[in-house]
Amino acid sequence: MSLLTVTLRVLDILSTIFGCNIYKFVPSRGKFVRRRKLQLLVTLLHWIWLRPFLILVFCLHIYFFTLRFLIIVTGGTDDSALMMMYFLGFLILKFTNIFTTISTTYIYKYRRQQTESVLNEGGNSRPGLLHTLMPNPLADLPLLAPMGCDQYFRGSTGGIVSFNFAGGAYMPNMKYVICVAGGANQQITYSIEHFALSKSSGAPGAGYDSDCHSTVSTWGRASDYLLIPNSYVANNQAIQATYYCGTGLAGTKIIARPPFVLHFSSDGQTSATETGFQLTYTVQQSQALL
Repeated sequence: MSLLTVTLRVLDILSTIFGCNIYKFVPSRGKFVRRRKLQLLVTLLHWIWLRPFLILVFCLHIYFFTLRFLIIVTGGTDDSALMMMYFLGFLILKFTNIFTTISTTYIYKYRRQQTESVLNEGGNSRPGLLHTLMPNPLADLPLLAPMGCDQYFRGSTGGIVSFNFAGGAYMPNMKYVICVAGGANQQITYSIEHFALSKSSGAPGAGYDSDCHSTVSTWGRASDYLLIPNSYVANNQAIQATYYCGTGLAGTKIIARPPFVLHFSSDGQTSATETGFQLTYTVQQSQALL
């Protein structure tokens, strides 16, 4: 490989690198701009080295190219068109580096405004690169969980299980909040499939409010619960509890008004019987007010 070929390839690589990295994003202006130092370096490279070199190469080879072209055209043979095609193909292959460098120079110099427009504004009904990388943040607002929610379910139906439900007993000293998306004129129905939390009295069956959560802090007292605000038991509307615990709620439906929030809390004790809860929910238009 000759020194000229190496030099042209280095110039080609440098032009490509500068063309890809000459732009930087300025947050204060909110747009991509050209780096001044790299812009000056590329300009000097074009004027001091690249353009004189291309002119010199053209002057040294124009005589040979013109003579070869005239010989092929005036040769009078039937295969002059084929020879011309071979000659042009050979010319392009032999001077690939020169053609590549000229193309890169042309694209950079005469397409700078178009490049900046594509980066910052776009065109042909397409957004610019800047708008693609920085989409409208308001579009993601419906995906954000409300503040304080550790889990967030956006569907009108779904399933909820306590942490480590598949592994057996839930872990002690847990406190987390589960939220479900819904409107002010809607209600939610929780269909409980499995429910096994501790109960302060230790007696079997379902527990509500004071059975689950005492207003007086007592060391060692069982206080595992699932808090469902604005709720009542569907088949017994007289039970309008807030705290639910125990083991007798499987098969029960609990209806609640907004906000659709569940607070789960476990105390410092645990046992193999405290396996947590599993339920499904359905959000629908409100049928009656609590």
